[in-house]
Amino acid sequence: MNALRPCLGLLAALLLASPLQADTFVLDKARSRIAVGAKATTHAFTGVLKDFEVKITGVRKSLEPTAVELKWDFKDLDTDEPKRNANMLNWLDHAKTPGGSFKMTKWIRDAKGQTFARGDIIIHGVKKQITFPCKVARNGNTIVTMGTARLDYTDFGLPIIRQLAILTVKPELNISFKLVGTSK
Repeated sequence: MNALRPCLGLLAALLLASPLQADTFVLDKARSRIAVGAKATTHAFTGVLKDFEVKITGVRKSLEPTAVELKWDFKDLDTDEPKRNANMLNWLDHAKTPGGSFKMTKWIRDAKGQTFARGDIIIHGVKKQITFPCKVARNGNTIVTMGTARLDYTDFGLPIIRQLAILTVKPELNISFKLVGTSK
């Protein structure tokens, strides 16, 4: 056993010095944005999450995320129209299901080198698996993660939004995000 000790110590040192060490993403909220785009019968609008929590860890050398968790409260989704915001919270039954979340379960790189995040998103208490294109890039000490996802809000048990029997908010939502930060 004493003869193995130096070997085990060397192995531990190699593992600790490995370029596969995980980095933690430190978010710069002032430079980051998560937005939800919607189309209605007569217009389109965008809601921006004014506050959210995100935890990302990844492989230092490849920038490949190994864990991503995002949480938000729908009261922080601002469409720049207070009445629409209030109606949205009522529609979402905010008192019972105030927040949403996303947890990545897999990072995918296809044969063309395109990257995708797969994970579970929870909205209105309903969990669905989604896969969407996502890119991670480094510029000096800055790391930028960007992507877009499309959701159908009816998949989460939410009814079609209608007013005056003819004005409708289409169920397809476009979520775009740009998360800017550094690693430590």
